[in-house]
Formats: sequence, structure tokens, C-alpha cells
Amino acid sequence: MFWFFIAVLVVVKSPIGRAIADRLAGRSGGLNSGDLEPVIHELEDRVLDLEERLEMTEMRLKRNEEMERLRSE
Repeated sequence: MFWFFIAVLVVVKSPIGRAIADRLAGRSGGLNSGDLEPVIHELEDRVLDLEERLEMTEMRLKRNEEMERLRSE
């Protein structure tokens, strides 16, 4: 029984325990929607960049395949 209380005390004092207590109390320690907008815009920009790179890579692969096909003929 003693070890059970020690384990509960460790969990309650840990960051996880504090987060659970904050959630139960209705306090949110996370980001609000205003803080997320810049992050979302940055992620959108990164996805657009990745799309462009993927398209360029696909075009290069297609060109290389065509050149290999022409060489083999």
C-alpha cells in the first residue's frame, strides 16, 4: 500500500500529473487558435515547396527514362 501512494505521488507531481490537473480544472496550457495561425501558414508554405520539388523530380525521372529508352533503340 505504501508503494502505491508513492507511485501516485510521483505521477501527481510530474508534468503529466500537472497537465491532467489543469485539464480537469478547465485550464488549457496549450496554444490558442491565434498562436496556431503562423504555424499553419509555415506548414502550408513547406507543403507547397515539397509539391514543387516532387513535380521537378517527377519531370527529371520522366526525362531520364525517355533518354534511356532512346539510347536503347
